[in-house]
Amino acid sequence: MKHFSLLITAILLIGIQACTQKPTSMQTGSGITEKTILATIDSLTGRYGANQKDLIDKGVRQAASLWISTDGSEAEFQSFCLANYQGDPAAREQLFRKLCRGFEILRGYYSKINKELLKPLHLVTEEEPGTIDELFGAYNPSAHFTDDFFANKIAFVTILNFPFYSLSEKTELGPKWSLLEWAYARLGDMFTARVPADVQQNATSKLTASENYIANYNI
Repeated sequence: MKHFSLLITAILLIGIQACTQKPTSMQTGSGITEKTILATIDSLTGRYGANQKDLIDKGVRQAASLWISTDGSEAEFQSFCLANYQGDPAAREQLFRKLCRGFEILRGYYSKINKELLKPLHLVTEEEPGTIDELFGAYNPSAHFTDDFFANKIAFVTILNFPFYSLSEKTELGPKWSLLEWAYARLGDMFTARVPADVQQNATSKLTASENYIANYNI
């Protein structure tokens, strides 16, 4: 019971730390001013029409909120948005399908790797799981996914073209959306924060440790 209490305390401390830690963009400093945001929105609206202004505004602002100094300067942010926003419906759908294909491949294999690494811990076999099995089980193969995809800008391409909609927005706008528009909105749920890889790996390690304790706990 003493070990169980210590484990719960450790998990709570991690949760508190995660809740109090500032977003990565706040730590490094975004530096994208309202002036640059408005100029970018105006340029894209002038290019693709006023009927896309709301979508452009949402995408540019969300991208700016997560853009940090290491991603580039304000001028580079504006150039990125102007080069990567897809205002043509056919081009947007093509981008959507290519993003979905890439994410499906990566996340599918991440899931498969994770399940295979956890087999010695989750399945009853003749061999008792050892320390090395627990170490493999605690490894998160997708821990660097978010960091990598903000670094290579795929996350920003996704955010810019398929921004996040809150639950209240989905409730209000959803009845008017087509299946494709719903799929676009779902893609917008992919990148809403920049959670560092070490935090994600630490959370996985603690979760695996707690599951192992419960699985091996005998009253």
